[in-house]
Amino acid sequence: MRLLTLFFAVSLLMGFATWAFSADTSPHNDQTPTGILDDPCETDTPSLPRHTVVADINYTDKTVSVEQRILYQNTTNSILSDIVLNIESNRWANTFFLKELRIDDDVVASYTLTEKRLTIPLFTPLNKNCRISLLLKFDLHVPQIGGGLITDSKGYLGYTERQMNLAHWLATVAVYHMGQWITQPAFYIGEQEVVAPADWLVTLNLINPPPTLTIAAAGVETNTTPTSKRYEHLNSREFSLSLSHQFNVAYEFLPSGKQIELYTFTDLVSQGNRPVLPEEIVIHALRSATQSFNMFNDLFGTYPYERLLVVQGDFPDGMELSGMVFVGDRWFTRYTGDPRGYLMLITVHEVAHQWWYAQVGNNAALNPWLDEALATYSEYIFIEEYYPDLREWWWEFRVNQYAPEGFVDSTVYDFPNVRAYINAVYLRGVRMLHEIRVKIGKEAFFTLLANYAKAEKGEIAYPQDFWALMSPDQLEQTRDIRKNYLRIP
Repeated sequence: MRLLTLFFAVSLLMGFATWAFSADTSPHNDQTPTGILDDPCETDTPSLPRHTVVADINYTDKTVSVEQRILYQNTTNSILSDIVLNIESNRWANTFFLKELRIDDDVVASYTLTEKRLTIPLFTPLNKNCRISLLLKFDLHVPQIGGGLITDSKGYLGYTERQMNLAHWLATVAVYHMGQWITQPAFYIGEQEVVAPADWLVTLNLINPPPTLTIAAAGVETNTTPTSKRYEHLNSREFSLSLSHQFNVAYEFLPSGKQIELYTFTDLVSQGNRPVLPEEIVIHALRSATQSFNMFNDLFGTYPYERLLVVQGDFPDGMELSGMVFVGDRWFTRYTGDPRGYLMLITVHEVAHQWWYAQVGNNAALNPWLDEALATYSEYIFIEEYYPDLREWWWEFRVNQYAPEGFVDSTVYDFPNVRAYINAVYLRGVRMLHEIRVKIGKEAFFTLLANYAKAEKGEIAYPQDFWALMSPDQLEQTRDIRKNYLRIP
């Protein structure tokens, strides 16, 4: 989620606009990839894609050299003639450099890399339940945050003088839906990632790191030396990390054995109209993360990982990831000691995305309300529980002052600017959800959310999946509400 309050002058392209991408770098010759594992392929235990990654990170030079092996099992109902990988880092010019691509031991010299879509043709079709092994070797030149619209708003992959962020930096196997591999065109509004769960086994080798370098990385750290870290992040949509030579870390250990970790910069200073001590900012952010985590864990289902990382991001607003979230720097520095502000709201919002994204996935480009409206309404649920006197303030501050318009079920491509997108998808989305709650009753509404979280855990959900969980009576009760807010009620 990125609640951008900045406004940008942007020239739109016709149709589904895309942004600056690296050019097609694929060589072309007559060599055909081989190495598909032999049939028959029968199994009673379909497996997730497994990514084994070795990354050499040069924090000083802002470069990463990656070797990524992907073991993929065809769990679709189709015989596949190609495989598509999504390379999100290739949306930035001069960032992703593919050096080698193999299927098993055979070099693939005929492929197509267009924008962020890497299409790998298979000489022998991959039958259902069969597995294939892919190897990618590539370099990343991490873009600088502050270099323009994309690097400002997408700072989860970028660097500043005090931080380097690596999120959506590795190749992912595209979701296969209704006979097609899904790659959503990149756009400057919202997110466009559509990612299914996978297992990640990642080794990070640090090249001449500064002595105070700290890594905030999702998953379980299984081995460590001063210059090498190894992580396992299983059943996760991606593996993400942030590095800084200026991190302080605060912890909250929960009775369940889970832990919340907060990474803030050592030079954290309040810049609000009532300055507060850095310790007060840390306490407030960590408390907001912990309280919302416990609440959503009770309401929406058990959080699947041992750790949740909240990281101060040196870029605007926030971003959700699996087991980790960014909260923008300005929300920390603008905290005045009053809970009525964005440090609490954005922290809670991003924590909610651990259910509405990390556990229940969706097509963030075409159906963004399924995670963003739910995460925003989760803020209000939190306010009701912990700050009931602030309920009216939340509606005015977060929603009503913007007089939101637009269809909740719009795509990210339907909007001329970020404000219009937020107004329709987030803000009218929470109005729709609240009216549904009032109409069907609080208990039925929370049952609906819990059932949705349970039924679609680990999946890519679609609007019809959400509405299918309502009873016929509830659908009839809410018919006029849905007609008022949705293009397709």
